[in-house]
Amino acid sequence: MKGLSSVEAVMSVLSEEVKEALQVLCVPNLLEDSLAESLLQSTDKGNGNTSAIIKKLRSFPIWYYRTIRTWAFDDDIREYCIGKLNGSGKETREKVLRTLREKRKEFEDFIAFDIDDYDLQIARLAFTIEEYKPKAIDDIRVIFELAAHFNEPETGRVIDLYLEEDIPEAGQTEKSLPPYMLNAFFMRGMYAYKKKDHKKALRFMKPVWEKRHNTVASRRDAAIAAHIVGLIWSKDRNRWKDAEGAYKSSLKLFVGEPGSQAQVYHSLGNLLSKERNRWKEAEDAYNKSLEFGKGDRHHEAQVYNDYGTFLSNVIKRWDEAEEAYNKSLELGKGNRYHEALVYHNLGNFLRKDCYRWKETENAYKQSFDLFNSIKNSERFVNVCKSLVSFLLDDRGDYSSARKHIEFALEHERDTKYRKQLLSLFEEIGRAEDSENPKVVDGKNLLRFAGTIDAEDLESMSKAIDEGCEQTDTDEW
Repeated sequence: MKGLSSVEAVMSVLSEEVKEALQVLCVPNLLEDSLAESLLQSTDKGNGNTSAIIKKLRSFPIWYYRTIRTWAFDDDIREYCIGKLNGSGKETREKVLRTLREKRKEFEDFIAFDIDDYDLQIARLAFTIEEYKPKAIDDIRVIFELAAHFNEPETGRVIDLYLEEDIPEAGQTEKSLPPYMLNAFFMRGMYAYKKKDHKKALRFMKPVWEKRHNTVASRRDAAIAAHIVGLIWSKDRNRWKDAEGAYKSSLKLFVGEPGSQAQVYHSLGNLLSKERNRWKEAEDAYNKSLEFGKGDRHHEAQVYNDYGTFLSNVIKRWDEAEEAYNKSLELGKGNRYHEALVYHNLGNFLRKDCYRWKETENAYKQSFDLFNSIKNSERFVNVCKSLVSFLLDDRGDYSSARKHIEFALEHERDTKYRKQLLSLFEEIGRAEDSENPKVVDGKNLLRFAGTIDAEDLESMSKAIDEGCEQTDTDEW
């Protein structure tokens, strides 16, 4: 068996009869003894000796318990065998598929089974049979939507992986695509967008939008896709015009769905607000978004937040801007992420008025504390930067700035964000040096570095006590 992989090594010692049985049993990603026997019986594997074959297979270290009553074969074995099964006769695959569907009824209320995983394996097998492909993709879409609704990213990842294996990207260049292909592209594009892989999202969402069919389902997917394409293009100044076109296409496709149109008008308002000569159009878009989304407190809260930021650009409308922020806080009360976001924006707005710096500091601190409480590292560090910038540049309060960074370092464990916080310490040092010769408290800086060897840390601390020159952070 020299040179064989671990999977091939196992397969090499199995008889043909047992190999064929294993291929069948690897289709579902979880098994129960009666299901395993039914699969072998329905596919004529085992010659009436199914129990012995199952016992033989489980004598090898190629399986594991899922629960007390359920089990499955290892992933590498399953992937290998599924590949072999997919290349076998259509009749065998249809028998396995039929048995899985029949047995499903017995497991719907069986708590030991993850029924979504079970359904996903059924759909994946069905997809290998040409006439079953459309229904298989529909079934996968149902699981995909449920996973998104219940915030189960792992299910989305697995579905994307399966679709990557089963749906060729080459189809994107064809003039037209069958509905099931567009359905698969929609799932792949949506998953990529949520993972912030915008290039990949565009590759899949553009065909969903541009090659749509004239059906209710296809037009709705196209409307969502056009909105997402617009959101991605709006990040590139050179594509603002294209983004606007995508938004307007989405609005047309969403006719009759005011709630969805409200979301697109919100995005359009954000886009138009970037150009001073289009502020009137931006305001109209925000107002339409509020009109179409009336009654949806979460939506209204989000729009008022961005509307407040838009109005804060016009000095004569600062009162309206503050009112919009307060409305956003009222409507979004209880959503800590939203409240933290609005308080950050409110702090940036109040900072413009030197007579309201106490309120500015309070707003930043509220945002700082809220983002820390929900452990959102990126936003937490961004607010810390704003607060420290305010304390240094506007208040000249080095002590408070340092205390907030120290607090952030005590609570932040992500290496990337710790480095950003440490760089703020250096900024305090530069700011203080420009005012007076007093140096930054080097021992505190070392204390929060987190990546220094214990002995080095001790020697550096001792050197600082003796008045030696501080070691540059970049050289640690």
